[in-house]
Amino acid sequence: MINTIFFIIAAFVLFAQQNRIRRADSKRSYDHHENFNNQRPDKMNHDALKVAYDLFVTEGYEGAIEEFSSLLSSNPEALKDSYSLFQREGYEQPIEYYEVLVGVKKTYMSVLDSDSEADSDYIATVKSAILFSILVF
Repeated sequence: MINTIFFIIAAFVLFAQQNRIRRADSKRSYDHHENFNNQRPDKMNHDALKVAYDLFVTEGYEGAIEEFSSLLSSNPEALKDSYSLFQREGYEQPIEYYEVLVGVKKTYMSVLDSDSEADSDYIATVKSAILFSILVF
């Protein structure tokens, strides 16, 4: 009887944490028309790259988007110019965030954000539930 109660409690806690993770994941995902200022990027956003490319084209760039992406990675001046154009359109985040957003850098390392904390909480809860189940049996 007590084992059943512990399993029900553990299942409830895991369910609650899973919902928290789901909400954090949906917060992380970008909507096609979302303002890029809303959050720290954790990966490249193809829509942001397309917007940056379109802005660069309006300034006279004639290459393909793939060439533009390579240019940003290899030419710091082109990256700064692209960032300036993005800022002119209202982007307020630091260039380090922009580099991740357009794919120049893979990630931007910083202090854990709330999403990462939610992931850590979920892992800790799962470990606790497993340990608790082992101790009960």
